[in-house]
Amino acid sequence: MATSINDVDIFEPKKDLLDRGVEAYDENVPLLAKLGIGFTPQGLAIDGAELAKYGRDAFRDFGSGDYKEGAMNLGLAGLSGIGFIPFAGDLLKEGGKQFAKGKIKGTKAFNDLRAKKLVPTKGNPTFEGPVRDKSKDLENALDRQMNKHQDFTSIEEMFDTAKSANKPFQKEIDDVAMNLNLRTAGSPGEVITDPELLKYMKNGVDIRTGNLPGTVKTIKSMTRKMEGKYDGDFLQITDPIRTRIIANTTQEADEFARQIANRYPTKDSGNQISGLGLRDRKLNIQYTSPNGEKIIAEIGIVPQAMKDASELTHKPYEAWRVLTAKYKNVEDVPIQVKNQIKELKQVQLDIFADAEKSLDPSWLSDEIVKKFAKGGAVINEGY
Repeated sequence: MATSINDVDIFEPKKDLLDRGVEAYDENVPLLAKLGIGFTPQGLAIDGAELAKYGRDAFRDFGSGDYKEGAMNLGLAGLSGIGFIPFAGDLLKEGGKQFAKGKIKGTKAFNDLRAKKLVPTKGNPTFEGPVRDKSKDLENALDRQMNKHQDFTSIEEMFDTAKSANKPFQKEIDDVAMNLNLRTAGSPGEVITDPELLKYMKNGVDIRTGNLPGTVKTIKSMTRKMEGKYDGDFLQITDPIRTRIIANTTQEADEFARQIANRYPTKDSGNQISGLGLRDRKLNIQYTSPNGEKIIAEIGIVPQAMKDASELTHKPYEAWRVLTAKYKNVEDVPIQVKNQIKELKQVQLDIFADAEKSLDPSWLSDEIVKKFAKGGAVINEGY
C-alpha cells in the first residue's frame, strides 16, 4: 500500500471495502497466523475474498489494456484459489504472492545485478520505458547503478564539483545544439523574475553558484530533494547540473538525443507528459569534465510553448511543491489542504493545456509516456 504523498495521486478514487480488507489482512497478519486459520471458516472466507478481489482487478486491468498488471492479478487470483487446500495451499499461496509482488528477500540485490547490464554506454542509450515496463524496482536499481558514476563523500563535495564542472558541460551541450540549429533555454531551472533568485543575481550570474541561474542546483535545493525524494541519499540526485534545449518537433528532439547518446552514456526518458501537464523529454548523462570530474547531468528537451508555460506555472508549482512536501502520509493531509493542492494542480494543468494549442502535432502523440507529478509512470488514466 502506498503511504507517501510523493508517489501516489491523493485524488485517486478511494478503495472499496474489498480492497481495504484484503490489503489489511495481507500487510498486518503474520504468515504463521495465516497458516493457522487457513482451513477455518474465517480462512476460507478470506480465500474467497482474495479470489474475488484479484479476479475483479484482473478483469478491470484487461479491460483497460493494462495486460501486465492484469496478468499479475490473474495469477494472484489463481494463488488465492490454491489457498482452499489446507496448510500446503496457504503456504504456496503466500510464497507465490510475495514473489509476484516482489517481496522475496534478496529482490533488491537481484535487481541491482540485472540493472548492471542495463547501464548505458556511449552509443548505447538506455530508454526508461522498457525498463519501467519490466518493473519499478528494476528502474530504481538502474538509477542506483548509473548514479555510481558520481562518487562523492558529501553533498558539499557534489555542490563544489557541480560548480566547476558546469561550465564545460554547458559549452559542450551548447555546441551539439548549435550544430543542429537548436538553442538552449536561458534559464533551465528557475525563472529569472523569481524574487528569491533575484536577490542572488549579479551581472547575470547566481552568486551562490558562480554560474548562470538555474544551471547548478543550490545546496538548499539539493538538500530538499535529498530529504524529500531520496530518503537522505544525495548520490541519487540526477540534476546537480542541468540545461534545457528548445526542440519544437519530436524529430528535432530525437536527433539531438541521438547525438548526445553518441557522446555520453545516456538514460533517455523518451517524450513524456508529467502529471501536471508539462510535455518534455529528459536525458540523464554520465558526464566527465575535461579535468576528470564525474557527475550526473540532466538535459531537458522542451518545445518553446512548454518552456514559456513552465515559467507561468512557476509560482503555483512552488506553492504546490511546498504543500505536498509538508505531509509524508496521504492520510495526514487535511481536507482543506487537499483542496488547495487540487486547485494548484488544476491551475498548472490549465496553463499547460492552453500551451498545447501551439505545439507541433508530434508532441501530442498518443505514444508519449504519462508520468506522475513527482516521477513514475501513471498507472491509470484518472491521474
